[in-house]
Amino acid sequence: MAASLSSRTQSLYKCKSPLPPPSSSQFIKHSNLIPRNSSTKAADNGLNLKNSKSKPSFSSKTKRSRIMARLINSRPWSSDLEASLSAAAAFTPQSSLSQTAVLHTLRLIQLPSKALHFFHWAYRSGFSHTPQSYLLMLEILCRARNFHSARNFLFSIPQKSNGAVKLEDKHFNTLIRAFGEAGLFKESLNIFQTMKSIGVSPSVVTFNNLFLILFKRSRTGKVFELYDEMLKTYGVTPDLYSFNILIRGFCKNSMVDEAFRIFKEMENLSEKGEFDKAEKLFQELFEKEILLRDDGSTPLVASYNSMFIYLSETGKTEMADRVLRQLLKRGKQDASAFKTLIMGHCREGAFKAAFDLMVVMLRRDFLPDVESFEFVIDGLLQMDEAVLAHKTLEMMLKSSHLPRTSTFHRILAELVRKGYVGESYSLVNLMLEKKIRQNANIATDTVKMLYEGGLKDKAFGIISCLYENGYLVNFEEIITFLCQQKKLLEAQKLLLFGTKSGQRFDIGVYDVLLIGLCKSQRVVEAFELYYELLEQGIQQPLTCLEDLKAALEAEGKLKEAQFVSKRMPNKFQLNKSVATSRVTKRGPDL
Repeated sequence: MAASLSSRTQSLYKCKSPLPPPSSSQFIKHSNLIPRNSSTKAADNGLNLKNSKSKPSFSSKTKRSRIMARLINSRPWSSDLEASLSAAAAFTPQSSLSQTAVLHTLRLIQLPSKALHFFHWAYRSGFSHTPQSYLLMLEILCRARNFHSARNFLFSIPQKSNGAVKLEDKHFNTLIRAFGEAGLFKESLNIFQTMKSIGVSPSVVTFNNLFLILFKRSRTGKVFELYDEMLKTYGVTPDLYSFNILIRGFCKNSMVDEAFRIFKEMENLSEKGEFDKAEKLFQELFEKEILLRDDGSTPLVASYNSMFIYLSETGKTEMADRVLRQLLKRGKQDASAFKTLIMGHCREGAFKAAFDLMVVMLRRDFLPDVESFEFVIDGLLQMDEAVLAHKTLEMMLKSSHLPRTSTFHRILAELVRKGYVGESYSLVNLMLEKKIRQNANIATDTVKMLYEGGLKDKAFGIISCLYENGYLVNFEEIITFLCQQKKLLEAQKLLLFGTKSGQRFDIGVYDVLLIGLCKSQRVVEAFELYYELLEQGIQQPLTCLEDLKAALEAEGKLKEAQFVSKRMPNKFQLNKSVATSRVTKRGPDL
């Protein structure tokens, strides 16, 4: 019998098996299967002890497990196989099976039915199964989806172990998870109910398994029931996996409001590190645009307000902005959500983002309030974004809100300072249209910028409109500026407009302009200006008349030169006039 068993054992190394063949370094010599002691002779067993000096690569328990697994995998289950297993188990000094050997053998057996046979055989051979072996056998049956056998095996554990192994949540979790992976969610729930009925309390792992199963079937209502049962009935505290499953599941079912409710609860129930991880998960879901999925109900933006408030208050308005834009592609809109995010952007210094969101808001026929507009304008001006501030002001007016006068002045001053000619001209006209009080200094700078930009007609038009509305600019400053810029004809036109409007200028202003015209070969224009001034009753003695007379004579304008000569003051009057000339300064707001 020994020789026969030995030859069969040797043949196992040559049999075909789905297990990967051992490498040359791992191959176990047959001679190594025999226990080594001084009283044992190789000839007594008819075994060849060639290469007996080589050391075994594995422990005796591991070798025995491999031998038994190879026997089981290569032959059908029978009494003959059981006899072979008994003989193989006796190849060690310890005749009884160890827990390690049983567990390792179970893992190596390929067919679940044979694993169950081996499990029962080990029990009959005197091995007392442990909680680990019962759980492993149950897992093997579940992985093979032998659900009927797995269910029967589960409920037989107390009886087979004579009460030594109690049913615990981990046994039921194994079967619940297996049913769920097979798409049998009703069976999973039935096992859950049975579990509770026999007095086994579900753990956090139990609920996590059920949450996953129910979300796959979009049974969100049942998830709510289980979540309440988890907290209120069993007092089970959700772990990080619970929150991840719930947040991800609700988001994928277009229920981000509920996901955020869970998210907020996690802030109170979890440690800081876990809460940060869940927050990253929430961000990941938004970045993957879960809200743009076509399945699920149409989300309402209003239901996200609490989430938007939280994100904007914690410096994560950009994330909330992305969520809102996803929602706007599918759901209804809510004005309060826009304001929350606009103010959040402003608090974080992202004023351009606030402006962009305000544009979206107006396109959706929602009107931002005065506070939102003022915050955005102030921020844009701080960032030197005068053009965007101007556009925001225009949007504010179109929304039927009238900004404060100081807001107009600040924006116009920045536009002029940055040299935005078109926007400055537009804003001055807008202020005139809305009857906004003008600032003389800013208006003067605006006109000078228009003249410098070659927009003489627009510049003069602004001056005329201001005058018609009761406002004046600093004529002397503008005329002097035009003379410096060699824009003498524009200066002449403006001076005549001023004098006709009742303005009286310092003698030096007249002198500078007349001398400039003479030097630029515009003697006729210089005489016409002088004559017009006389017609308007301006009889002040001018120091430039000598230059004007000489220029006229040089051009052959003798009559005109004689006319000027008759009105030239004597030297005493001239010195007195220069000494008493007044100096005009730029004034405050008109």
